[in-house]
Amino acid sequence: MNWLQKIAMSVPEALGVLGFSYDESPSIDDIQVRWKQLIFKNHPDRGGDEDFAKRINSAWTVLKSSYTPNHNMYWRDFRDKEPQENGFPEWQTDSRSSRNTVNEQLRRGDINYCKREIYEESLEQGPVEKYTFWAYDGRYLRGSFTAKSNPESFGIAGEIMEEWNSSSYNTEAVLVQKPGAHEVKLIRLQGEDFSGQDYWLSFYSINSNPGNDPEFTRKLNELISNIGN
Repeated sequence: MNWLQKIAMSVPEALGVLGFSYDESPSIDDIQVRWKQLIFKNHPDRGGDEDFAKRINSAWTVLKSSYTPNHNMYWRDFRDKEPQENGFPEWQTDSRSSRNTVNEQLRRGDINYCKREIYEESLEQGPVEKYTFWAYDGRYLRGSFTAKSNPESFGIAGEIMEEWNSSSYNTEAVLVQKPGAHEVKLIRLQGEDFSGQDYWLSFYSINSNPGNDPEFTRKLNELISNIGN
């Protein structure tokens, strides 16, 4: 086992720890600036959480050694590369993205299949706008992506997100967030739809990633525990 394997963090997971979503392809300079901001804010000498600070440093260690700004090699594996017939698809949330193909064979194992399915299901309920969906494994936020949806469709969106994330990680809960907002809503828990419930959590971070608030997972676990009692 080499030193990178000992860190036990994939490139996509490391990007997520530093607050970058699946729709971004940051430069290594952007990543280094984000790492410095986060470690400064969360360093144990300034009262930060030691485990979280180690996770931030591990993410930077992985990325500075293994990352290049070509997110296709990380987010998509080896998937279909047929061009879109009509240019930029309506379900895509990032006009900068070149990842507009859909793998029909992988179905919900493919991020673009999920984004398209959420968009199509949501259109049947009314107007759509961008939301970021997060999957939580009981300890960390794992997968995330932004899709066009609406509150009336959060039930099916949570189900889709759970299935997509569960191909790589356990999925304890699914959360939804309006991009840029500093609060999330719990929409799925332990395989059950909670989108009709009013469970919200606020967080504080220098960006819009709730995982960068060291207190967030503690508050989320507390909420999950209270729901189960």
